[in-house]
Amino acid sequence: MLFPAAVLSAAVCALSLLSFTGPPHEHPPADRPVHRIVSLSPSLTKMVLMLGSADAVAGITSYDRIPGGNTASVGTLMNPSMEAIIRLAPDAVVYCAEDSAVQHMESLAAAGIRSVEFPRVRSFDDSLAILRGMGNLLGRKSEADALVDSYRSAYRTAVSQRRLKTLFLLSADPVIAASDSSFLGSIIRDAGGICCAVSGANPYPVLSKEYVVRSAPDVVVSAFHGAAVSIAESYSPYRHLPFMKRKIAELDPDIACRYDPESMLQTKKLIEDALSQRSTGQ
Repeated sequence: MLFPAAVLSAAVCALSLLSFTGPPHEHPPADRPVHRIVSLSPSLTKMVLMLGSADAVAGITSYDRIPGGNTASVGTLMNPSMEAIIRLAPDAVVYCAEDSAVQHMESLAAAGIRSVEFPRVRSFDDSLAILRGMGNLLGRKSEADALVDSYRSAYRTAVSQRRLKTLFLLSADPVIAASDSSFLGSIIRDAGGICCAVSGANPYPVLSKEYVVRSAPDVVVSAFHGAAVSIAESYSPYRHLPFMKRKIAELDPDIACRYDPESMLQTKKLIEDALSQRSTGQ
């Protein structure tokens, strides 16, 4: 099965060491203004656009899109071309610990190109912190502050009397899920659910079908195309499970697998809708 780019990136990153939330790391340290960047994350690119700095983006990955379609591609999200980045001569390359485990950045430092690594996203507040950091980097502090205030006001943690067990699947075969340590797990909690996949520090574990059956989730949310049919076929012997009596919520992976504030807010609303859906068995 072919995974959407954002999903495949998340799955590969799950196999590597994780960074902890904190300020962005710069290599080498900042010594000049940033007017021209290469973004190695679609989520970071979206934040740049939100800040009104589209003209600052000199390069993006092939999984990214910018209106106009004339921005240079530097390769894939998992394996960007260092040569292509160096040719663009950016003031800085921005990337995130959510993705950087498969982005070999050592050669950039060796070439003397400034790189800015934003920390792994574990929550909506982490996403807002990155937006604020991006604003500082691009000289858009006031715009970032206004956006942060707006998104913080729009993002309300749900208060639910009964929290439904929720499984967020990135793939059905193999079973790859978002765990309680991922930003998607935090969105499930904020939407009023309980994340079924508990996996310590691994944000996107590969689970067995037996694990899913034992967990007996009330709701399954997916972020891959054809999920409803695939999951229904895979778990047809287990029609007694609560989630089999509900519609499988299929989310657009280009929204659900991104960690910019706008995408996280949309994902939370979609999960809230899935949690409020009545079971066909009720």
